[in-house]
Amino acid sequence: MKDDVAFPLILDGTVREITFRLATAEEIRSSCANDCPISHPNQLTNPFLGLPLESGKCEACGTTEHGECEGHFGYVALPIPIYHPCHVYELKNILNLLCLKCLRMKKGKVSHNLGGKKHRSSCLYCPELPPVSVTEVKTVDGAVGLELKAVSKATFRDGFWNFLGRYGFRYGDSYCRPLLPYECWRLVGASWELDCLNG
Repeated sequence: MKDDVAFPLILDGTVREITFRLATAEEIRSSCANDCPISHPNQLTNPFLGLPLESGKCEACGTTEHGECEGHFGYVALPIPIYHPCHVYELKNILNLLCLKCLRMKKGKVSHNLGGKKHRSSCLYCPELPPVSVTEVKTVDGAVGLELKAVSKATFRDGFWNFLGRYGFRYGDSYCRPLLPYECWRLVGASWELDCLNG
């Protein structure tokens, strides 16, 4: 009788690596239980996302037992880009490593001789651009964002931010200006494309 009992085959193995990354927009859309994005707060209790109440039926998997449905993915479609609050600090650090004009890595503080005058820059390749920093700012309602600042108010002049025109953004008449999420997205994307072209 004991010989008739089937034992499950147990494989021995070792996990060597686990990789985490952000999902792409296509991966997010394909993993959702519903083809429609969440566009209104009332949809957060949509039966396609799981069983929000003690009774009812999950529209995605069909279960009526509350403990059997762990929920399903959904996504919120925003009309404009926003900063992910957990990524603002890292974006600030990444952008402070780049020259925002040529998108090359900064080489530290560089002194140039322009017209017989010593001039400080943060980029070896852009001597005419005074140092610019990216800082994290918090609004009164707790939202976080990024701001561009000319390191020295004395170096600020009319048209200072015109170097951003190549990415489609020319505004700001002060030594500091907000860096909008869409601008950040374009800068990081252009930097990545440049990096891919250079190998």
